Amino acid sequence: MRAIVVMFDSLNRRMLPCYGNTTTQAPNFSRLAERTAVFDTCYAGSMPCMPARREMHTGRYNFLHRSWSPIEPFDDSVPEMLRTAGIYTHLITDHQHYWEDGGATYHNRFSSYEFFRGQEGDLWKGEVAGIDRDQLGNVAYRMRRHDMVNRRHMSREADHPQTGVFDAGLEFITTNADEDGWMVQIETFDPHEPFFSYDRWHRLYPDTGEDFDWPPYDRVTEDEATVAQGRNRYLALLAMCDANLGRVLDLMDERGMWEDTMLIVCTDHGYMLGEKGWWSKSVMPWYDETIHTPFFIWDPRAAVQGERRKSLVQTIDIGPTRHGLTHGQTIYFFDPSGNRNEVFCGGDYFYPDHKPVTWQAEQAGLMNEHGTTTATCIAAIFGGGAAVALTLHARACQRERLMHSATSAAASALQPLTHPPPSPPRPS
Repeated sequence: MRAIVVMFDSLNRRMLPCYGNTTTQAPNFSRLAERTAVFDTCYAGSMPCMPARREMHTGRYNFLHRSWSPIEPFDDSVPEMLRTAGIYTHLITDHQHYWEDGGATYHNRFSSYEFFRGQEGDLWKGEVAGIDRDQLGNVAYRMRRHDMVNRRHMSREADHPQTGVFDAGLEFITTNADEDGWMVQIETFDPHEPFFSYDRWHRLYPDTGEDFDWPPYDRVTEDEATVAQGRNRYLALLAMCDANLGRVLDLMDERGMWEDTMLIVCTDHGYMLGEKGWWSKSVMPWYDETIHTPFFIWDPRAAVQGERRKSLVQTIDIGPTRHGLTHGQTIYFFDPSGNRNEVFCGGDYFYPDHKPVTWQAEQAGLMNEHGTTTATCIAAIFGGGAAVALTLHARACQRERLMHSATSAAASALQPLTHPPPSPPRPS
């Protein structure tokens, strides 16, 4: 088994044809929906960028104890687990937070990685002329200026970091198409702001020529024409993303990879494009536009395609889904009682004491053509061997017990006192 993960950033599900938008030009997302199981109830657990990625690595909610952070020393990382189990994992990304303070350490969990520079305010090209030296310590000034400088080095679409990411992704897949036991994560920062693309994409939508492609993290104060221009620049960049997604689908068609390769297409969170009077994310409540995300999966073992799923899926499920490799058939899913991170091996449902309880295959949501069970339809690719799977399971169960104990203690502590607390002991 092999796995391809295509990850976008700030992908607003409401802008996709397969989620009901009738005006967006994204034919390859529609094509993707025909080849995969499409989830209607997928939500981010934590956001924005790095909190979501930590959930993908660890299978645990980030927001319970951390905001923006690197991988912690105590974290179990799924790409690293796969690598330890003999599965080759490769990351290709232009997401600059991976190499910045506060976001580093994720990429070294992979067997190898490639970076493409120039997104947003990436500190890439250095130009001294014209700088305001009094503002060099101002993060907002630094990001905006570096974005301006970087764009001068991306005059051709071939030079855009998104193009580089997908070029490298296709190269990895082509190079390793005859090999087994690998996972590649093709991850682009787009369609995250700034919505920088090119004239051929701008022509798909009404465009005033104004470069309003980096809205503030704030309430909308612009007039309707400016809001429409910002939204259309987002859609233009989304069209570029759609075209590159199509290149991955084309290669899977050409190489006949649908028979033995899992495909996951996901995002970290959505984006506000003027809805409810807001731009961007994080500074407003977590409205549906930011926290309700698109999710697509093709598992050749289940071969479900062109179907919708109502089962609840979250960012924390993506890591366990990727866990394991072809030596076994370990499946992580929600069981009908709602428990996470149990292990489904060869038809047996293992509890912590390894007592097997047999389940029917249709109870794993991916097998249910009506999608009526509460089990998720995500199956773990690759089974990395029962020992690795059960180790992850035991750690997850231990964490759940600790979290339950901590939650119970917190709840008890918040109960109103019915009698005075005991006096502290006198010092001796």
